[in-house]
Amino acid sequence: MEIKIPKRLEEKMGEDLEAECKNVFRKFEKFATSEMYFFPEYTDHSYRHIQYVLETANNLIPNDTLNILTKNDAFALCLGILFHDLGMHITFKAFRAMYQL
Repeated sequence: MEIKIPKRLEEKMGEDLEAECKNVFRKFEKFATSEMYFFPEYTDHSYRHIQYVLETANNLIPNDTLNILTKNDAFALCLGILFHDLGMHITFKAFRAMYQL
């Protein structure tokens, strides 16, 4: 269940940031495959959803706009798409731990 970064965004990031982005994605993929304990009635927030949002964002960026984006912009976009869903996957154990500090 590997999340694939669209080719245009990979190319925009360059080799170093692309590799770092993929490392972060691999690190957090397990979260995107877990059940949502607190929000089961919400829409899909799995790896499929993350993949869909990445592809949609890529398709919404015209070539003229992509040309003026920096490699950091592309990196931040991809990580923002990944991270916007991770909070939905909190477990009951993690929730309790937050409030026991």
